[in-house]
Amino acid sequence: YSWSPERYVITGGDEPEVLVGSAVSSNLFQTLGVDPVVGRGLLADDEDPTSGNPIVLGYGLWQRRFGGDPDIVYEVVGVMPAGFAFPSFAELWRPMRMNEGMAQGRGNNNFLVLGRLESGISIEQAESELLSIATGIAEEFPDSKQDWSVSLVPLRDVFVGNVRGVLWILLGAVALVLLVACANVAAVLLARATAREGEVAVRLAMGASRGRVARLLLTESVVTALLGGALGLAVAYGAIEGLPRVGGESLALLDGVDLDGTALAFTLVVSLATGLLFGLAPAIRAPQLQLVEALKEGHRGMRGTGGLRLQSGLVVGQVALSLVLLVSSGLLIRSYLRIQQEELGFQPHGVLTARLRLPQAVYGEERHPNLFHEAALQRVRALPGVQEVGATTRLPVIGGFGPWNFVHAEGRPAATPAERRGATRRVVTPGYFEAMGIPLIRGRTFRPSDAADAPTVAVISRRLAEEFFPGEDPIGRSIVLPWNPPLYLEVVGVVSDVRLGQIEFDTRATMYWPLAQHGRLSTYLVVRTAGDPSAMVPSLRAAIREVDPNVPVSSLRPMSAVVSSSLAQNRFRTLLLGAFAGVAMLLAALGLYGVLAQLVGRRTHELGVRIALGADRANILGWVLRYGLRLTVIGVVFGLGGAAATTQVVRGVLFGIEPLDPVTFAATTIVLMLVALAAALLPAWRATRVDPVESLRSE
Repeated sequence: YSWSPERYVITGGDEPEVLVGSAVSSNLFQTLGVDPVVGRGLLADDEDPTSGNPIVLGYGLWQRRFGGDPDIVYEVVGVMPAGFAFPSFAELWRPMRMNEGMAQGRGNNNFLVLGRLESGISIEQAESELLSIATGIAEEFPDSKQDWSVSLVPLRDVFVGNVRGVLWILLGAVALVLLVACANVAAVLLARATAREGEVAVRLAMGASRGRVARLLLTESVVTALLGGALGLAVAYGAIEGLPRVGGESLALLDGVDLDGTALAFTLVVSLATGLLFGLAPAIRAPQLQLVEALKEGHRGMRGTGGLRLQSGLVVGQVALSLVLLVSSGLLIRSYLRIQQEELGFQPHGVLTARLRLPQAVYGEERHPNLFHEAALQRVRALPGVQEVGATTRLPVIGGFGPWNFVHAEGRPAATPAERRGATRRVVTPGYFEAMGIPLIRGRTFRPSDAADAPTVAVISRRLAEEFFPGEDPIGRSIVLPWNPPLYLEVVGVVSDVRLGQIEFDTRATMYWPLAQHGRLSTYLVVRTAGDPSAMVPSLRAAIREVDPNVPVSSLRPMSAVVSSSLAQNRFRTLLLGAFAGVAMLLAALGLYGVLAQLVGRRTHELGVRIALGADRANILGWVLRYGLRLTVIGVVFGLGGAAATTQVVRGVLFGIEPLDPVTFAATTIVLMLVALAAALLPAWRATRVDPVESLRSE
């Protein structure tokens, strides 16, 4: 099976609409194992150009445009089930038909191929066989296939590969937060068990078995964990709706995620395991009480330090895990800030963008698309508040680098196919560079005189000039595309490098072609305005409608919003990991507070005696703070070691920051120490406020 993504314009309703479609081989649906809900799929005979023009509709398009009418005809042969939109969110499919040029030409590499492996055949085996085939093709057709090979990628990786790393990082962060929370719960349960030692001693003295007491405490722990799991499910239900909006298009696949049986079972298992694991310590410790000693102590509880030592150890672990998360989130925050500071090569503020798609039935045969673009640019330029207007086939920072071609400087072809170099291609109109705020370095930009009957010209980026014309003035020289026949483009200008793909990617050699010489049906309009770009939306729609009401206008957004959208995945993982780190740090602070509060509570009598004998309250304050600081420092030492090892995991998503960045490590350590100090202040202050009379009287 293979496919080729396409876009279509459908008219006849209230507004023209752009549809994403695909020309596919007839066995697409069989390969994917999906059958139409109405009619039939495509047949092998449909690939014959003489068999008419059958199409298969997507379920959403069928409902939206045809009201779900099962008797629709006009060469619609089938309707796919709801939710099926493969590939690239397609809504209709037509048979792929090979014309003579496509069938005989060896330079067409624009098809994507998908296949279903037979049972028992691994990807490695299939890839090995395809590599052998590709090698034979390259040897037979060295001119067009010398540098082409093949690799197999699981279809699941195609859909989730770009977010898999992010999700694994977030899963690790969730696991660390869960450990911190569990340690906190365990510390609370230990403290509660200590406070209830008198109660447990009475139960044992009245004949309760030690096993029954242990089961009682363990049951309380499990019930608490199950209630926490239920609360977590409620939060998750709301998060499922909110996370795709926070993550933008990078997490669009989460739209189909729901709290199914697997998620509920996983939550139940984790909750039970958490309750059992972290309820064991108090459940085991309680039956081991020395009954006589516990009854002697009465309501004051035991003065032993075993439980406090275990709680202190849990606090050390919480601090260490929190620091690991803090360092990781700190690295992502600094990386995100570095990306935002990168030079884009254009000025996005004050620019409105809109996508236009011309109907091929009209502009592909009856009229040239340049006629529409010239009229549209002229009409939009006349709108109040418009400073500059232009059009391009692709906007910067989104949609990848786009079309790419082998090129060379005139008279300097590559000696071998392996030495060939290329450049990214953009097709733009006069006014585009001015509207986008792309600086002109040398020469000129495009003019209306660069028409279809004029000499072919190009504006190139600084990087292309440096790579192909090192130390030379490229103005007046030509770049050559080794087509048949070769295409010569005279360089008339050099502009600044622009971030075409994701902002964190490096710039690429880029050549700009005039739209008048290379007509296109699909373009983006860019309008620089004197005020708020969003305020221009209604007037821009009206202007395009006046030129041609059958041309759909979509994706109207300020360019600043486009840039922000390109950072959605970075922003998502940074915010989410930062939130996890904040929660972990808060839990660690609460754990430290609990230990110090219990320490003060256990030694209330001792503190009362010391104060009665004239002890300085400042010394008592320092004693509590030093205890808390000691636990924090031990946790920080372990946490720094853990962070040094685990931050290597996020290396692949960092930009301009090393995993062992000393500034990040120092800053997060200081923040954690300050939070720990704040958590220790209240118990320490309470220790200084102990009333010696009340303390001695309570004894």
